[in-house]
Amino acid sequence: MKEGWLGRAWRASAHPGDFFATLPDDARLGAAARPALLSLTVGASVMAFAIGRATASDAWLPILLFVVPGMILYGATLWLVGGMTLARAAALDLRGWEIAGWAWVPTGFLALSLLPVAAVFPVTSLVVGTLGLPVWHLAVVAAGLKTFSGRRPGRALLFYALVVLAVPITAMAISLLAILATGTGG
Repeated sequence: MKEGWLGRAWRASAHPGDFFATLPDDARLGAAARPALLSLTVGASVMAFAIGRATASDAWLPILLFVVPGMILYGATLWLVGGMTLARAAALDLRGWEIAGWAWVPTGFLALSLLPVAAVFPVTSLVVGTLGLPVWHLAVVAAGLKTFSGRRPGRALLFYALVVLAVPITAMAISLLAILATGTGG
């Protein structure tokens, strides 16, 4: 029986080492793009829901119209930068882009598991998602690097984590602090 896209997405998230070992020899970016885009959309939707609940806002439409497309663009940008980083740092060419794409798939599963929590404890779900996703994401990247480079992920994973996670998170934190300090945040 042929495995569907949801089964492949779950295997990429739950057992990334085994998943990457069964991929065909040629990199298929389209196969990674569809579940990654769907996962980012689900993740952004749950995040928008949690933000709406946390702020007691009844403006659901503006939140969805800005958060979801913004997160999809942000995720796509991180995928592009991450794929380029892996392609160069680990000398993986297109396989680096494929690893970076599959690494965003846990976003959807984490978001769906946090949806009930977001309904009751929205801030808690935002904190857990913010802290849990990078760990899960890097675990998938590490498994892909180990599978395709044949060596420990080490420096390539550290460089990827700095470029794709640390720099954007730091920039957003500084921006948020600047907005809060100037009092222009509303």
